[in-house]
Amino acid sequence: DYTESSLAVLDESIYDNLEFTRGTQDSIYSALRITWTSRHIYTGKDDDDNDTFTWGDATYVCINPAALETLGYNKEKNVDLKMFIDMKTVSLVLSRLKRRAFYPLAVLSFECSPNSYDPVTGDVVKFTNATLGISEMVIRITDVQRSDCRDQKVTIKAIQDIFALGDEEVIDITEDEAEIIDYTLENECQYVTVKDASAEVAPGGKALMVLAAQPSTGTAMGYNVKIDGQALGTYSFSPTGTLTSAYAAGLTFDTDTGFTITGCVGVEATTNSIGAWQRCGTTAIIDSGGDNWELISVRTITDHNDGTFTFSGIIRGMADTPNMTHASGARVWVLAEDIFTYDPIDVSGLALNAAISVDVTAFNHRQSSPTTTVSHTYGYRPETPYPPANLTVSGNTISWVACTRHSGAHNVNADTITASDSDTEGSWVIYQDNIELATVTTPEYTTTATGIFTIKSLLNGRYSEGKSITK
Repeated sequence: DYTESSLAVLDESIYDNLEFTRGTQDSIYSALRITWTSRHIYTGKDDDDNDTFTWGDATYVCINPAALETLGYNKEKNVDLKMFIDMKTVSLVLSRLKRRAFYPLAVLSFECSPNSYDPVTGDVVKFTNATLGISEMVIRITDVQRSDCRDQKVTIKAIQDIFALGDEEVIDITEDEAEIIDYTLENECQYVTVKDASAEVAPGGKALMVLAAQPSTGTAMGYNVKIDGQALGTYSFSPTGTLTSAYAAGLTFDTDTGFTITGCVGVEATTNSIGAWQRCGTTAIIDSGGDNWELISVRTITDHNDGTFTFSGIIRGMADTPNMTHASGARVWVLAEDIFTYDPIDVSGLALNAAISVDVTAFNHRQSSPTTTVSHTYGYRPETPYPPANLTVSGNTISWVACTRHSGAHNVNADTITASDSDTEGSWVIYQDNIELATVTTPEYTTTATGIFTIKSLLNGRYSEGKSITK
């Protein structure tokens, strides 16, 4: 809700490093088909000549002749609202969807100083660029990344705001009879896997990740999970596919190779800023079977429009999973949410090495699918200590920064993120010439000795990689 004339204007004097794209004709549709459940499907007259109605699936079709002429063929977008609503609500939904489907929206990112413009996600402003011939295009801020560097730059992502677009010329066609959709879930979830969640995924507790792909019938809304017959929750499907070729073990930060998947279900293209990438904005699991799986962070997923997607910009071996070689055909799961906000299943009552039966059942608002059952042996993955960071010497004191395991940190990127008081490792062990000198519980050590000192974090009896400094 805003008044367009009162919006702030951003021009070239305010921003730099602009990236601007606009959707092509391949990104638009020539028709929209909305399906919903209506309580007012006309069934005729009763014996007293009164109109009678029942509930059922109703369909409304909207056609854009300009888009049809541009494309040269009919390209229809289907939207199933899966709920009881009235025609007024359908009209509101249709008004918004038309703008998204029929118009190639602009997407942009740029940097600016907060002294010139200090953005908040959701802000609506006007964008001007003389070089591109754009004057006061209304955009909505979708993401804000604030730099930790001295330049204090703010990276902004935005999209052309659909509410500022006028109504396109469309021809609305209401079908004479409701089109009945088949909601039968004859097929089980296509793929299911069960993994022991690491401590980074479920801090301080025991947990499982139960991942499932949507049944091929396509009308499922989610899936229910039971462990040994006990219902534990409802979850969203995870996009998935398989490697087209082997992905070898390699550098922790793979910015060159990446991998490609095929046979995809629900996978979509995406790009993360560097900050979001380091803090695990898009995470995935490469599953080579059993305990042989690797958690990764992905910066970019590219859609080749031929059923394959390439994953590039990979942080490997996260959350103490092995940086390992995966054979062609290994399954890749794109986690439905950021792994560190993913809602794993609490199994704190399970004993180590307990044999369990996991039942997964897809559902929609009418029925459930056949159940997929997976046998699993639970093995708790303990917390891994992170190495100390930013070692410095001042006089006779060696100090370092304790790293966090929360808020998007993991044992790969943790040395860039400062810990809060409650998130630090348990203690640190000091070595000189491979001889243990002391164990401390605060991140500093004072000594008059000189030479090379090595510090290792210690947590739950496990040691981190050592970091060394010369004093």
